[in-house]
Amino acid sequence: MKLNVKVTKIMALSVSICTLTAICVHYTVPKNYGLNQAVEAAEEQDVMAWNVTEEEDEKNKAVQLCALTFTKQSQISSIGVQGGIIGLSDNDNITELMSAKTGMVSKNTEELQIEESDKEMSKTQAAATIEEQTDGKLNHLLDSADTESLADTSAYVLLFSLSDKAGFVFDKVFPNVNVALNIRAEASSDSEIVGKLYPNGYATILERGEEWTKISSGDVTGYAFNELLYFDDEAYDIAQDLDALKVTTNVKAKVYAEPSKESEILKSTKKGTEFTYLKDYSTGAFVAVQYTDDTIGYIVRTSVDEEFKADTAVTMAQIKAEEAKLAAEQAAKKAAEAKGALEKAKKSTIGTTTRAAVSLTDDELMLLATVVAMEAVGESYEGQLAVANVVINRMLDGYWGDTISDVVYAPGQFSGANSGRVEKFRSRVTESCKKAAVQAAAGVNNIGNYMYFCMNSIANKSSYKSYYILGAHCFYSR
Repeated sequence: MKLNVKVTKIMALSVSICTLTAICVHYTVPKNYGLNQAVEAAEEQDVMAWNVTEEEDEKNKAVQLCALTFTKQSQISSIGVQGGIIGLSDNDNITELMSAKTGMVSKNTEELQIEESDKEMSKTQAAATIEEQTDGKLNHLLDSADTESLADTSAYVLLFSLSDKAGFVFDKVFPNVNVALNIRAEASSDSEIVGKLYPNGYATILERGEEWTKISSGDVTGYAFNELLYFDDEAYDIAQDLDALKVTTNVKAKVYAEPSKESEILKSTKKGTEFTYLKDYSTGAFVAVQYTDDTIGYIVRTSVDEEFKADTAVTMAQIKAEEAKLAAEQAAKKAAEAKGALEKAKKSTIGTTTRAAVSLTDDELMLLATVVAMEAVGESYEGQLAVANVVINRMLDGYWGDTISDVVYAPGQFSGANSGRVEKFRSRVTESCKKAAVQAAAGVNNIGNYMYFCMNSIANKSSYKSYYILGAHCFYSR
């Protein structure tokens, strides 16, 4: 029968771990139960009441099968050792039980031989009773169409991973450093550094040694000095402080008020809902989660996936790439700041000053006003005064001639002068253009010593020694 095949596989697996029977019972049966009450204990722990999906139901059935089988093996083994006594109190010595199994109990060999014949019948009867009780449970869990082998499921592993705070081992470590923990290729301070783990980052223990521990974090695997690591309870406390322990629902799951499906349902969650994992309060069948700031909730263990969310180590290649990127950013920032300082230095802040007046005839004043109209008729009065002062500055410099006419008609200077545009603009000279010419000749100067200007839109500012923007014009020196 298919049932017998599966039970045979279960019993074969159980035989291989006989020496762990006492430990198995410790994790699967509450302390207030004896071995002869293991079946009832498994039932009371509500292992059968988990099902959320058909897939989970099948997996949990497998867990129950394992629990029953291991308990059954423990009971039968106990019969052989204790001479038909089916049950251990909380005060029984596990070491003595295991010693008895290997024939090391401090009993006289002769006394054992005498007792053996008397016990044989009670052993046979007790075994038959346990066989009948346990097979009844197995028949309840299995149906004739179920052919999946327990050896192909995670039930065996899950059974031995059932939460027990006293036996809980935290396999994460945190760096006990201020800046960064060096992770080395070998267990030596002279070995190559392959990565760094920064504060609040974590690593998983691969091999724990007396002085050095092999760890893995992110893309880095190597060794760290034990004195620079937080282990065990200290590491677990840090993980809780960082809120790094998480679980995420892998199905639509219910959050219960107590670790039992018979308790109040606090919430029905969607798949992918994340909670903070409270490992200390979790049970074999349920994980405890932080439901609200002051409320603990419970979710069926198979309905969630555990996650650990904290920073991981970085490789030396990643560190060097980040350092190069940072150096490039800093260099670019300094270059931009230098350029900005240069541009700022080039810009002149010019106020209106007074210089010695120059003597101009009316014709020269009118020519100067016409040039102002030609170059800046649409500008403000300040812009017109600046153009007039550029002409005066050139005349005072003498390079282009000693008169207004020489400066205006110098080859290649005022393009409109040689094309006849100056004369055309005589009719467009405004009162503000005339005022600018008169004021510039009188010594009112708002442009300093600048002798060049052009439209700001075409100005090549990077080639100027300094410049000043006024309206649509850029006044500069070169």
